[in-house]
Amino acid sequence: MATVQAPATLAPGFVLLPIVVADAYAPHVYGLALSCMAAGQLLGGVLAARWTPARPGAVSLAGVLCFPLTLLGLALAVPEPVLLAGYSVTGAGFMLLGVYWYTALQRVIPQDRLSVVISVDQVGSFGLEPLGYAVAGALAEAVGARPVLLGAAAVGLVTSLLPLCVPGVSRLAGPLPRTDRASPGTQRAPRTT
Repeated sequence: MATVQAPATLAPGFVLLPIVVADAYAPHVYGLALSCMAAGQLLGGVLAARWTPARPGAVSLAGVLCFPLTLLGLALAVPEPVLLAGYSVTGAGFMLLGVYWYTALQRVIPQDRLSVVISVDQVGSFGLEPLGYAVAGALAEAVGARPVLLGAAAVGLVTSLLPLCVPGVSRLAGPLPRTDRASPGTQRAPRTT
């Protein structure tokens, strides 16, 4: 999901925000939108620390789904309060995804492999994002910001919903049985044949 969304949804959203604000909103909306996203992240972090949903994967994907909807609002130049609310909810959604995703990784990945798994996850998730920044600006120059934002929103909507087709995603699947994992600070017994 993130491998596609980072270059095709996140990058266009961030590159084109100041351009659309300059065309359709008062100049202060750019700073307010990013501030609302940051405030939403703080609220999302507090919520995630206090709430353990039965289906954290579904909650995470619903949170990620907020950004494409916000991009749709940006493309359609919705009223300023609606747009700013979208950025606030997006920030909260991103934080919920982050907390629940990394909690799931820590629960199912053996401690001695966790740093490698998270490194690969980050490169796989965001490695193409810089390409998205370059392409989004050039594409907006060629066809306009609105079509690029609509396309980014469509990609984000589809890629936020597709993971729900995979069994276990809505729950962020439970931990592996203890027999398959080494406890921190212990060594596995050698196998005998």
